[in-house]
Amino acid sequence: MANNIKINKDFKVLYKDDFFKGFSLKETAYIALGFLLGGGVAVGLHFLTGLEIKITVYFGIAVAAVIIFLGCYLYKGFLPLSTLLERYLELGGGRRITYKNPDLMSLVKREPFSMDIKPVPKKKHKKNKREEA
Repeated sequence: MANNIKINKDFKVLYKDDFFKGFSLKETAYIALGFLLGGGVAVGLHFLTGLEIKITVYFGIAVAAVIIFLGCYLYKGFLPLSTLLERYLELGGGRRITYKNPDLMSLVKREPFSMDIKPVPKKKHKKNKREEA
């Protein structure tokens, strides 16, 4: 008889709030925004520069891909990239914050701790009965 252990599943992954074809409302909004801005960039470049529409579509795809990625990517599966960027900027852009503790600094100024270490003698291996024969 096999032991079956029931493990709680991740609720957010299993029961994702579906709005359209498995995408959440936020992801669907970013996808729509990406398509609209990508199309706008393609048409705008076509009329402003006179390039063929085939070429300007590639620029529009690049813009749309960046917007869709920013809206749909989850850092380590849970944290949206926009929230990650906000937290990064709140913490000072990743600067290293240093703090000198006066108690620890007083420990450093003392004499360093030392101890005489005696070398450990090597043990002699006992020969097996098989090796003697």
